[in-house]
Amino acid sequence: MATAAAQVPGQVQEQVPGEAAGEASSQAPAEVPGDAAPPASASSSIEDVYTVRDVEVDVTAASAAAARDEAIAEAQREAYAELVQRLAPPGTEVPPAGDAELARMVQDFEVQRERSSSVRYLATLTVRFRPDAVRNHLQSGNVAFTETMSKPVLVLPVYRAADGEPVLWEDRTAWRDAWENAPPGGGLVPVQVPYGELADLSDISAEEAVSGDTDALAAIAERYGAGDVLVAELPAPAGGPDPSVPGEVRLTRYGADGPEPTRTVPVPARPDGTVEDYLGAAVAAVGSLLEEDWKLATTSASQEEGSILVTVPIGRLDDWVQTRRRLGEVPLVSGAVLRALSRDEATVELRYRGDADRLRTALAQQDLMLED
Repeated sequence: MATAAAQVPGQVQEQVPGEAAGEASSQAPAEVPGDAAPPASASSSIEDVYTVRDVEVDVTAASAAAARDEAIAEAQREAYAELVQRLAPPGTEVPPAGDAELARMVQDFEVQRERSSSVRYLATLTVRFRPDAVRNHLQSGNVAFTETMSKPVLVLPVYRAADGEPVLWEDRTAWRDAWENAPPGGGLVPVQVPYGELADLSDISAEEAVSGDTDALAAIAERYGAGDVLVAELPAPAGGPDPSVPGEVRLTRYGADGPEPTRTVPVPARPDGTVEDYLGAAVAAVGSLLEEDWKLATTSASQEEGSILVTVPIGRLDDWVQTRRRLGEVPLVSGAVLRALSRDEATVELRYRGDADRLRTALAQQDLMLED
């Protein structure tokens, strides 16, 4: 069994088996109530991953009751297809699931809005799935998937007209409006757009965003609690965005390891569309790219369970309580058993699905750093 040490927040440093963590684990295991399965109240991120919102249905049948029953079944089918697209890499074929199988996977549903007549039922629903049931179903179909939610990515929408300087805060731009008005993605990579308040202007300027000023990017990312910062620069003709001609968005992502190479996302022309439609499609294309990148980084072909021994440095008992809460929000962690507890550290056996690299990435989204 691998041995490591965890700091919260901070680093997790791997130790040689038989040293501090090994000695601690030689004591009688002390299983804290609820450790083997993370407490449900601490699993909000898991619930978010397996919740599909805004599922719209419109069914006509012989009666209102029959229409409602069929609409609920249809909503579950649509939500299941959307969930698989959320968890699996692009191009994955949705494993078939009959209504009986879906009923076992669905935990509950909520009607957001509804209207009905004597033979018709229209509604918007939220469908919540049982994580274990969905995992088992996907694994039985040999489907590789991820269920790790990324930290928010903070997007800085920089607009640059052909005859002007880059603009981020100074003026309202259609490019900034497109990001602010974009519907929630519903995927695994939440996107944030700064409010454009005085503190934002103080943190970073358009020039600093384009040049990749490390201190400025770190300041605004920290204030928004974001993982990475994405500078999304839209070059435009002198007269403004033109839907009748193709364009592109230049993307540079800045993370803990520094900037990634700049990439471009094409924006197809929409001769009959509005500027809002044109830029909305560009925002959606960038969101899709973020989702694809995240799935490539976190999808594991294997869901076999492993274990690792970690030590968590603590200054007070609440440090361990907070660590346990964070572990409960990591979908890959299937159990956390407290093996020993002292005044300055806790020794914990983590049980997890997949491989250690994916575990490391998943823990980092909860500010739990696993270090060699």
